Amino acid sequence: MGLEDEIQCIEGGQSHCSQCQQPLCVRKQVINLALGNVEAMLCLDCLGKDSDREPLDVLTGVKSYVLSRPCFKKEWVKYPDRTHCPQPQSCFSEACFEDDDQDE
Repeated sequence: MGLEDEIQCIEGGQSHCSQCQQPLCVRKQVINLALGNVEAMLCLDCLGKDSDREPLDVLTGVKSYVLSRPCFKKEWVKYPDRTHCPQPQSCFSEACFEDDDQDE
């Protein structure tokens, strides 16, 4: 089908949001793991709704933590630049890829 069917995921991780079934990329999976969501992973929209925050705020609020933790960062960097974003039209690729190399 489309690119969404080819999205790389963390082995054993959910490939779709538990609430709305939107596809989850590696970075969205990492955000969920960093927030402690292991059983039910959510897209940024649903994470935002659940925490009464904007989806972009969820991303930017956890990103520095993710990049500071080697266990999360090793998965995060599987998308080395914006061209590897599997969902650039429906995500926040500019904010997601901004300053990725801050700890290198």
